[in-house]
Amino acid sequence: MKTLTVERAREFAEAANRKERRLNDDFIRKLVAKVRALVRDALKKGMAALILVDPLSANTLRGTRLQGTLLRAKKLLKNMVVYEGAAFETVKASGKVCPRCHAMGVEVMHTKRSRIYECPRCGLRWDRDKGYITTWFTVTSRG
Repeated sequence: MKTLTVERAREFAEAANRKERRLNDDFIRKLVAKVRALVRDALKKGMAALILVDPLSANTLRGTRLQGTLLRAKKLLKNMVVYEGAAFETVKASGKVCPRCHAMGVEVMHTKRSRIYECPRCGLRWDRDKGYITTWFTVTSRG
């Protein structure tokens, strides 16, 4: 059994970094391929395709490898979606923000299965965990 020297520790760290990069690259490739297939299928059926992406929080992920991976994935997704003829939108899907007027909601009910929020500005109610995107689609389609 070899002793762990500084040089061997550096080699192990570099090997781990290479493996992590390969795994992240594989994740991005699979993600883009899956979304491409979904977009092409929707367009082939005569439907519109819209890809919604939650923006990254600069405060929580700043400088991490995860931030870099997610930013690369977002960039590749956006390029692919535009190339395939679909729409790409960035939507802040925070369950606390009202999908209609973007005011900060107030929690009015909390159970084991749901957290219901209400907007103090426009009165809209939504389930923070389950129905935000559905509520967003309903609100934006009505105008």
